[in-house]
Amino acid sequence: STGEEIAQVGTISANGERAIGDMTMALSLAAACRRHLPDARIACVMREALLPFFKSCPDLDAIYPIPRRFFLRPVAAFRLWRALRRGWDAAIALDTPRKSSLTTLCFGLVARTRRRAGFATEESRGFLTDAVLAPPNEPMRASLQRLAACLLPKATAARPLPLPRLAPDAAARAAAERLLGPEMPPVVIFVSEHWSKSWPLAAWRRVAARLTETGHRVWLAFGPGDARDGDPALHAWVEKSRGLGAVLPAQPPSVWLAILARCRLYLSNDCGPYHLAVAAGARCVGVFSTPEALRDFGYEAPGRLVALHEPDLATAEARAVETALKLLESG
Repeated sequence: STGEEIAQVGTISANGERAIGDMTMALSLAAACRRHLPDARIACVMREALLPFFKSCPDLDAIYPIPRRFFLRPVAAFRLWRALRRGWDAAIALDTPRKSSLTTLCFGLVARTRRRAGFATEESRGFLTDAVLAPPNEPMRASLQRLAACLLPKATAARPLPLPRLAPDAAARAAAERLLGPEMPPVVIFVSEHWSKSWPLAAWRRVAARLTETGHRVWLAFGPGDARDGDPALHAWVEKSRGLGAVLPAQPPSVWLAILARCRLYLSNDCGPYHLAVAAGARCVGVFSTPEALRDFGYEAPGRLVALHEPDLATAEARAVETALKLLESG
């Protein structure tokens, strides 16, 4: 073929929020490949459950979904194998370091790739033609940067990785506009229930109340099954906000992305929707109570993305409100 072909093979094990966040960060590598190889064919293999979130990525030419219970569905497995049987130049695995080499070898052989790149351990790096040994505490974007250096020229790989990009389609944007209405777009706060990163709902409700008291429209959003329709304090906040506060009903992934692209500001801790908001182009305030969460944040966009590390909850609330108000007042 004319130009180099790269198959980005994402083999993330989980189907939950962590998989969404990791996969979104991995799209930075696709963006780097697109920046250097504008005529290349770049594809991604990912779990079927993640497809609705990432089908709108402008840096991917194709997505090959891995069906649920892949090894128990021979017909679906054969279709995927047949779709991948083309002469890719490289397969890139984006799984955990301990699993990556095996999955890259598997997909690399299926796709007949000449180069197999991914994260590996000392014991398993022999399976790869381009192995990155990722230290346990290294930020994921730093590991992706070193993975890019294996496959792209040094002049390109030395540049910071681009931010991931997701672009909602016209139907999703129209649905979002109907929900948003003619008023000023809202501040969106996502209440994560991840056990190691979550704030209590009361903390986010207090942040939301401070913002509505200053005249800003605020929507609280929850993950699937986490909506608090029966929470009296949440109802009291909505009633007291004089029409400025609301709880966002569950939305399809494409519409959710379109809302993130249009919101005035997005706030949450480190969770899948945070990374989606970054990719959708939203201004974001991330509030991280642990060094691990801040380490995984890793994005750099001064003036648009602000990361706060504050283990004390009361101080974190005050800093979140102060930072949000500064960004809102700046335009």
